[in-house]
Amino acid sequence: MIRPLAKLKFLGSPFFSLIFLVIFFVLIYRYWHFLNNLSFYLKSLLISFRFLVLIIILLLIINPWFSYTHSIKTNQNISIIFDFSESMFAHFKNIDYSYDSVIQKIKSKFDKHKVNSFYFSLSEHMQMVENNIDTLTYTYFAKMPNFLSSHNPDQVILVTDGVATSGLNLSSIKFTQKIPINILGVGNTTQIQDIAIDKILYPPKINKNEIIDIEVYIIANVNSDINSRLNIKNNTGKVVYDEPVYFNSGSQRKKLTISLLSNDLDGLNTASLATLTKEQFIDNNRYTFSLNIDPFVESIIMVSGSLSPNTSIIKSSVLSIDHIDLDHYYRIKNNEWNIDVDFSSNNTSKMLVLDDFPSNNLDIPLFNKIYEYSINNNIPIVYLEGPKSSLLSANIISSKIKILNSTIIRQDILSEVSLDNIGSLFSGINFNIFPPQSRNVKWISSQNNIDLQYTDGSMVLGGNDLFYIVSLPGMMETHIKSRVNLSSPVHLLLDKIFIDKFYGNQGMIAIHINEGTYDRGEKLNVKLVPVKELEFSEIFLKTISSSFDTLLTPCQNDYLTKIYDCSIVLKNSGSYKISGLGILDNGNFIESFEETIYVQDVNIELKELIQHKSVLADVAYKTSGIYMPIDSLEAMLNSIQINPLNLIKKDNISGIKTYKYWWILIFLLSIEWYVRKKIGLL
Repeated sequence: MIRPLAKLKFLGSPFFSLIFLVIFFVLIYRYWHFLNNLSFYLKSLLISFRFLVLIIILLLIINPWFSYTHSIKTNQNISIIFDFSESMFAHFKNIDYSYDSVIQKIKSKFDKHKVNSFYFSLSEHMQMVENNIDTLTYTYFAKMPNFLSSHNPDQVILVTDGVATSGLNLSSIKFTQKIPINILGVGNTTQIQDIAIDKILYPPKINKNEIIDIEVYIIANVNSDINSRLNIKNNTGKVVYDEPVYFNSGSQRKKLTISLLSNDLDGLNTASLATLTKEQFIDNNRYTFSLNIDPFVESIIMVSGSLSPNTSIIKSSVLSIDHIDLDHYYRIKNNEWNIDVDFSSNNTSKMLVLDDFPSNNLDIPLFNKIYEYSINNNIPIVYLEGPKSSLLSANIISSKIKILNSTIIRQDILSEVSLDNIGSLFSGINFNIFPPQSRNVKWISSQNNIDLQYTDGSMVLGGNDLFYIVSLPGMMETHIKSRVNLSSPVHLLLDKIFIDKFYGNQGMIAIHINEGTYDRGEKLNVKLVPVKELEFSEIFLKTISSSFDTLLTPCQNDYLTKIYDCSIVLKNSGSYKISGLGILDNGNFIESFEETIYVQDVNIELKELIQHKSVLADVAYKTSGIYMPIDSLEAMLNSIQINPLNLIKKDNISGIKTYKYWWILIFLLSIEWYVRKKIGLL
């Protein structure tokens, strides 16, 4: 039993309280003498009324605040959280309990002790269990801390095998709430004899006739040293790999790196491990994966008049574009190039990048060819000034690009970048940190097509659809001086330019998928990145299955990175076509390139049929809970504290809050007035 604790404070002003106390005694004294002619009985009666009135007023002035605590008994609120994943249903097939029998036993015990019990499904949404129990395709623990914070139960009972197939592992989750988590562990604690292909990884972008490295991850739990064999067949049935695999006794995870020709793996492939003696679960010995040679590869031609520090920055930005093949021509000396520059045979290019080219009169014939190639095929040119740019090279360009004029400027005159009238494409780039620029050429445009200018009004960035100029000859120096941590505004600037010119009005949403093959029930996470500053009302992940069913899943916008995160659980096996679909404010839509993935017919929940006992016991211990296996359910219910709790309650009373009783003051004053009226003292 908790004893009540009381505290008394005075909240009113001590100064005013003292003054009133003096006035109080003066008034009582004067009132006593005023009543001298009355009998002692009447005199005492009226003084008592006046005394009580003044005492009440004094209490209101000093406002006493009285705090006390006491205990009350309250029934416990206990949340019972069930893992309804497919692995759990597989475990329950081998034990004497079912979900319904577990719920009924808990309910019977808790109802007897008047426990308020609430039943939830372990998932991303932690929904309450209704009459029907739905099987979940994956196990997700990461939302449990948020759940505990919002519901604040007195205790938790968690029924699970502890195997996470999505999100954080249970061992990685921090429970900051002081809420006991009692755990009923379900499933075998010792692994049966089993080998499984867990995952096969390969590069996301694959071209024809390319040697690629495939990483095969194998899980083995064996009671002795054994040999198996890994076999890979392509979609034609051809064996492209067949080698023995050795496993030591015990549990282990093995990684095999295999180099194969991309052409041999185009399409659907099957990897399989030879079955072990007495191996019970063999579905996980096979792994089907789909490898698609990129059908959207398009060429970008880059011509470097001379290699400089700028070249590496330019080239890395170009190579960051998805679905491209770069042809890089660069001058070795005079008119000698690394390979013969030939535009007649290459008609698939989508963009031409001129790095410090042209630089002298020897470049005029080649520049004219490039210009004609651009005009004839409607291919944009991005020209980037370099260390060797001069008025001569500017004049060569101006002879073809009539909207541009150029004059010479001394290198020792440093030019500041203007922060006024920056083109919308470059919003978000901090040009304020760009250092003053040294240059040889001052570019002037005859049209209003400047996206960024120097303070003297000349062009830094600008041009039209077919020719775009970047007047930053000291690009590497600018990159070094303006870099903040790992972020470079120069890289961001080039990325925006190249993406804009490469894509045009098509493929304005870039799609990023980490893997090409998934397990049934596994969550697919996709990132969609708009390549322009476009205003989307909504962005969806468009999924088309092999049965031609189309599903649109809303994506969440990360406003800081401007990346859309999309996720969907792949419940059925087969091939899927994945793309991003953005709805513009005007009702039009833009779609990304289409990617193909394959979902194999192995459920992610059934790859590892084991209870993570040590993890479950550790979580229970750290949260002051109890761990027991499911067959000790009765012992669990008898061990945990389910009797009503003594809840300490704190109450406060203050003078001001006694307003409901102020009628007493009026009552006393009324009686005094009535008595005085009767005896003629009014």
